[in-house]
Amino acid sequence: MSNISINDIKQYIPRFQLNDYIRLKNKKFYKKIDSNEQINAILKNSDVSLFYKFCELIAKYIRKDNYRDDVYNLLKQNNRDTYFYAKMRKLRRKFKGTNIDRERMHADMYYNHLKKAIPNLKIKNYLDIGCGDCIKTQLLGQKLGLSDKNIYGADLKTWFGYEHKEKLNINLITIKNDGKLPFKDKQFDLISAFMVLHHVDKLDILLKEINRCLQPGGYFIIREHDAVNDLDYMMIDVEHAINELVIPDKVNEKFYKEYYGVYHDWVEWRVIMNRHGLRQIEMGYDSLSVRFNVAPTRYFYAIFKKV
Repeated sequence: MSNISINDIKQYIPRFQLNDYIRLKNKKFYKKIDSNEQINAILKNSDVSLFYKFCELIAKYIRKDNYRDDVYNLLKQNNRDTYFYAKMRKLRRKFKGTNIDRERMHADMYYNHLKKAIPNLKIKNYLDIGCGDCIKTQLLGQKLGLSDKNIYGADLKTWFGYEHKEKLNINLITIKNDGKLPFKDKQFDLISAFMVLHHVDKLDILLKEINRCLQPGGYFIIREHDAVNDLDYMMIDVEHAINELVIPDKVNEKFYKEYYGVYHDWVEWRVIMNRHGLRQIEMGYDSLSVRFNVAPTRYFYAIFKKV
């Protein structure tokens, strides 16, 4: 999926921004997630604006009582990644509220995106790929007016420790890591993949399957990172590492061995979807914050229609 040329891109990028886009793409300084050198590489290659974005990312996950000094102390030394995460773990923030509170907010956000783009949206069924604990899946399906029997959540048997899906009454489908989906042709009106596609090794196969399983005129909504260059890639890696090595009570010891992430920017995602018969009808950055609509790792949503 990496064979995307400037000719593919330039139809979506204004001419006055194209040179800057090419410049950013050509800056190569990526350090692999298991290199133990990502933190230093980010600090070395950040301008003032991106440095503060990185500080914002770190501050999100540490205690708020003295976070300015804590962030400064974390970043003032040349840190190996493992040492940095160990220090950060001592400062980690305990998030308030329950998981269902956060999932309800996300379900509301995705519902708002869908209704904004498709005011008269009416669907008979819904599939969420990579549903995790599937709480958000059920909540969004219910907001769309569906009964549990018409809501489907699909995921690998275990993906970084999700083990509580069995408590829900929706259709829970185990999928394999080969990209294939165990559903009929043209079965679904709506399919979603929220923060999932950058973890999919066999992306081309999965997108062909999504097209196959969608009704003609059906919709596919995604949430992804808008990752333009190596700095974005490493900041996203760091955010994933924080969520596996810093925040949980039990560290994921298999993280570096099991982690897979390949990132694209929103234009590349649009090109990729076009190749699979999915035409973009809506795109925007999203956030649960009123003040900051672009997160440090640049979450965006996009809605596509099967053509």
